[in-house]
Amino acid sequence: TNDTCQDNFTITRTWIARDICGNETSASYSIMVRDTIAPMIFNVPASDTVTCQEAIPMVPANIFATDNCAAPVFLEFNEVTVPAGWDDQYDVVRSWTAYDACGNSFDTSYTIYVRDTIAPDIFGGANFEALCDQANANNDAQLLSWLTSQAGATGVDNCSQVSWTNNFDPDNWVDGCGNT
Repeated sequence: TNDTCQDNFTITRTWIARDICGNETSASYSIMVRDTIAPMIFNVPASDTVTCQEAIPMVPANIFATDNCAAPVFLEFNEVTVPAGWDDQYDVVRSWTAYDACGNSFDTSYTIYVRDTIAPDIFGGANFEALCDQANANNDAQLLSWLTSQAGATGVDNCSQVSWTNNFDPDNWVDGCGNT
């Protein structure tokens, strides 16, 4: 007797015993064959990290699935890109699901971590000198202009635009002579 899928079925064996007077009795037993083992997926690579300058590896063409029974195996693929903090860092998650006609399934995946691993380069820049005299009474404005322009320096990064910060503490800055 066939069941819901090709690899699930029942075999019933019946014995009938008759005597010469026509009396008979029977006995039977059933063997239920069930596919309960999920398919297996092969050749899925290990997770890897690449830099933002490298090309994302292609999806491997040699990934396949097999099953322990005769029913066909179906293999589904999915790819999702997930942000990982900064604009130039993200994860590419590739996953496969193999399932057979009897509803058994197996999932596997690997992740490509795209990371910016190289610090930006800074070029140029000049020191700031605040002179303590009446001609330079606008030291605050000059300092803020110097900080805003990154001291005249430029920055270059291999993956993204450079953002600037400084550790200037305005509470420790006193414009005037005697408190420098």
